[in-house]
Amino acid sequence: MADVGAGTALVGFLGVLVGGYFNNFLAEDYRRFRDSQALAAALAGELESHAEGITLLKSILTAMHGRASTGGELTLREMPEPQSPVFEANVEKIGLLDPAQAKGVAFVYEHIRAFRTVMALLAKHHKEESPEWRTSIILSARERLMSAEDKGRVLIEELKRHAATPYWRRHRTRVQMSFWLGVLCSGILAAFIVRGTTYDSATSCTARDNGTAHAAAK
Repeated sequence: MADVGAGTALVGFLGVLVGGYFNNFLAEDYRRFRDSQALAAALAGELESHAEGITLLKSILTAMHGRASTGGELTLREMPEPQSPVFEANVEKIGLLDPAQAKGVAFVYEHIRAFRTVMALLAKHHKEESPEWRTSIILSARERLMSAEDKGRVLIEELKRHAATPYWRRHRTRVQMSFWLGVLCSGILAAFIVRGTTYDSATSCTARDNGTAHAAAK
């Protein structure tokens, strides 16, 4: 009887454990996943918006480089540095994304920031610096822009894919659920084995006692 109770207790414990996982950890994991999807969609939208002007910017930089390399004067004026409001408002939430996506986001936005910084320097000092300096700055701005474009094109698609992937189709979710369901099934199987062993033992004892009693009666 003690073994039967132990088997029942084991099943009960595993049920509580698995239930706690689904009610607490899985619920929190799902909430974080939904937050990461919203963040991925917003970042993808902002990056697409930035990308729309890249063709024009590259044309402008090419024209500026040609003019600067021949010693021509540039016509630029200082302006407030453009912003990336979605990224800047959610820097602390980048950890919601997958590591590779978070790395890509940091890389692309850092190159966007570097491009803006270089362009701000050019606008501020282009009149007082040498043609060589202006040419070097323009080339640096173009390199930053090209790096952001190359990585950003791939990143946008990755962010869109993450935003559109259902939670239940995520590999990590399937692995977690398979593990815990396996734990529960293993516990139930173990409980049945314990009960079966207890039943066989009890049956054997009863038969032995009956045989002893029958022999004594003779």
